[in-house]
Formats: sequence, C-alpha cells, structure tokens
Amino acid sequence: MDANQVARHHAALIQQLGGAACVLPVPALDAGMYEVGELSGLPCWSGIGTGSETRRIARGLARRGALGLLITEHPAGGSRHFAVTLDPVRVVAVPIDVHGALPLRRLTQSLDRDFGEPLLARAVAMATALDVDASGRATFAALR
Repeated sequence: MDANQVARHHAALIQQLGGAACVLPVPALDAGMYEVGELSGLPCWSGIGTGSETRRIARGLARRGALGLLITEHPAGGSRHFAVTLDPVRVVAVPIDVHGALPLRRLTQSLDRDFGEPLLARAVAMATALDVDASGRATFAALR
C-alpha cells in the first residue's frame, strides 16, 4: 500500500472515531505524511512506519510544539501505531483488523466533543486514554 491509500484508511478511522476527516499532504512534517483529519479539535497525521519510526516522528512534532495524533501503519502490515505528540511519547500498537480495540474505545470515550477544554488538556486526555499500560506501571511502581 502506498502512503495515500494508508492516509485514506486512517481518515476513515478518524471519521469512525467521531472526528472530521480529510486527506491533505503535509510535506513539511515528514516525507509521505498526510493530515487525515481532526479529532477533538486536534490535527491527526498519517504515515507509514514502524513503532520506532512513529516514536521518532512524534517526538519531532512534540519538539516543534505541534499537538495532535499521529497514526502510522507498519510497512509489513498487521498493525497500526498511535501516538499523541506529547512528551513523553508513548506509542500504542493496535492490530489493523481489530476495530474495537481497548485503546481505540478509550480514545473515543476521552474526546471533548464540546471543545470546552484547552488543546493541551485534550491532548493529555487522548494520550492517557491510549496508554492502557499506565495503570499497570503505576501499580507496580507503588508496590516497589
């Protein structure tokens, strides 16, 4: 699959999650990157890459102050990676064929549909929703 096809799939996913979808090339971000919509008032970007490439791109966007959601598809297929461009960047892998995955359900529940909160608060809520392992890490840290 080429980057344009992947971007169209990611735009459809953004629409399913309750956001506004579009497919616009954004060469200034990274080669092969597309803006695929807006979720809770935050831009969503699409690309192709492994988990480590996703983390690298998301960290670069966070350093520039670009708040949003980055979605990439693994080049070999099989999984999608999600990352909110906030430090520390956490990348979540979700199988492509699982539409009701826990991180996506939590993401949908966390959305501020009224846009009453500031962008940073919305980004933090999205990052917290995607990071399903955070509660486990907190529990184990408390037990140490």
